Amino acid sequence: MPFTPQQVAQLNDKLDRSKVAQRKQAGQTLSYIEGWWAMAEANRIFGHHGWDYEIMLLERVVEQQRDDHKFEVAYIARVKVDVTVEGGYVSREDVGYGSGISKQLGDAYEGAVKEAVTDAMKRALRGFGWPFGLALYDKSQANVGEAEHGADAEADQKFKAQLEADAEEMRKWTQILTDGNPDRQAIADARGWMSAKVNGTERWRLMNKAAPQDFKAFSEAMNKHKEKAV
Repeated sequence: MPFTPQQVAQLNDKLDRSKVAQRKQAGQTLSYIEGWWAMAEANRIFGHHGWDYEIMLLERVVEQQRDDHKFEVAYIARVKVDVTVEGGYVSREDVGYGSGISKQLGDAYEGAVKEAVTDAMKRALRGFGWPFGLALYDKSQANVGEAEHGADAEADQKFKAQLEADAEEMRKWTQILTDGNPDRQAIADARGWMSAKVNGTERWRLMNKAAPQDFKAFSEAMNKHKEKAV
């Protein structure tokens, strides 16, 4: 069996309805999951170092300037997702589309490329199970509801506890940075903690959503003293 019993239970779990977003398109209401949530689920189920994705194709299909003088750009992308399992990898591959409209051509390109890659990545992850949005392709949405978590309940609690512990440590660093005039070493230590624990990872983004006021205070304190860091 490529996946562990715990991962099988997680992949067979329902898609949490609270994570389903909606948008209007061509007079219809479409349900989807956001890219950050798909990545967070992959980190949760496969582990932060247990999966990766590769852009196999990125092709521009539209570039034009509209009558309102804005630039419109569109791309298609093909992305392969590899999940590490005992003895090798399990892969899924799919395509996506993205468009960008802006007064600046560069901004239109950026929006189109990001959207195309994210769309393809989500569609590739969809092939692994219900939690990645596969449940939304069933018109009855029988597998959308309250996620049972199954064997993942303990892991889910541990992840939440770790986020809370990180938030508490972040508050301590904020206090150090805002209490008087911290020396260079204290500022460097705070920056080191930020880099080692959360910066540049999905957890950093999740912490911002979980504890936005603490996150903002820490970021402002770091920016205030960034010139002093060694």
